[in-house]
Amino acid sequence: MKKILYVLFSLLIIVAGFYLSTAVETKGQQLYKDKSSISETKAAGVQIKDTKFKVTMLDVDQGLCVLIEADGHTMVYDGGNRENSSRVVAYLRKNNIKEIDYLVASHYDEDHIAGLIGVLRTTSVGNAIIPSYQSNTKIYSSFMKAVESAKSVKYANAGDSFKLGNATVDILYGCKGDEETNNNKSTVVKVSYGDVSCVLTGDAEFQTEDYLVRNGAKLGCTLYVVGHHGSSWSSSDEFVKAMRPKIGFISVGVANQHGHPTKRTLDTLNNNGVEVYRTDTQGTVVFGSDGQAYAVLTEGKKFNNDVSVLPPAGTKYVINMASKRFHMPDCKAVANIYGYNIGYTTKDRIEMVNEGYIPCGYCNP
Repeated sequence: MKKILYVLFSLLIIVAGFYLSTAVETKGQQLYKDKSSISETKAAGVQIKDTKFKVTMLDVDQGLCVLIEADGHTMVYDGGNRENSSRVVAYLRKNNIKEIDYLVASHYDEDHIAGLIGVLRTTSVGNAIIPSYQSNTKIYSSFMKAVESAKSVKYANAGDSFKLGNATVDILYGCKGDEETNNNKSTVVKVSYGDVSCVLTGDAEFQTEDYLVRNGAKLGCTLYVVGHHGSSWSSSDEFVKAMRPKIGFISVGVANQHGHPTKRTLDTLNNNGVEVYRTDTQGTVVFGSDGQAYAVLTEGKKFNNDVSVLPPAGTKYVINMASKRFHMPDCKAVANIYGYNIGYTTKDRIEMVNEGYIPCGYCNP
């Protein structure tokens, strides 16, 4: 009897040791194992700083900018809006990134390409990949002039692929010319590194998603950078099921006037078991991997540069000096205004509008 108990106790210790070696948690970052390769790999979790493959979704408010690093090589997918262009450049400088191997513009909306202009003006860019349609906007003209500084400029074509270190970047969708909206002209890419991968869709909506599913695109991925900031017109249930992502990144502004991300999209992601990370609540988010295990790290939202958001006595509205929007003092969006952009006023609504300021679409001052 004692011998049987001894054997059972030994087995219990072995099982416990195996569990602890494959599910590790360190301060500030949760570690995961990609279920698609867990049976083939014994490795325990990884730490972000030790990974050679990183996908960073920068906090650029209501816009999109994703930095991908693989074995010392870099790719930028979109650059966010004009107001946050300096954040992107500052992030690259802070991380000593002096050269971009590939710069991808998903489509020509201001909140996706304005920040790329700053990158092109301050950083050496090897290859630029852009959609094959034209726009009559000023931001498009500015971008096309800036992109001339890249050593190579090519249109995005479905089926093309290129290497980024040991990662492979596949273009799953490029503008065909028959899309119903500019959003559906977004360049869709999949970046694969070992057993993990990431799909980025820009602002692609149901039309493009349906096209990819119907045509058998290889959509399976670990990380999905959620399309169109989580709007109701993207991330169909069929599309998410085709990808089977473990993680979802949503780039979205605090209390934005569009209502992104919508309940429908969040429900779709939740019902498909996708763990969601958002810039409006968690700031810049980093996915890191060694090609098998992966980790997700959030910086934590630092509202208003740690400056008090309590307005002076008598304040009627709080102003975002960068966006020219004004808010009620208790509006949730106030917490996201950086200290150097915040202003206060006792003027009434009519005066503010006459001076060119825009009422917040969330609190409706």
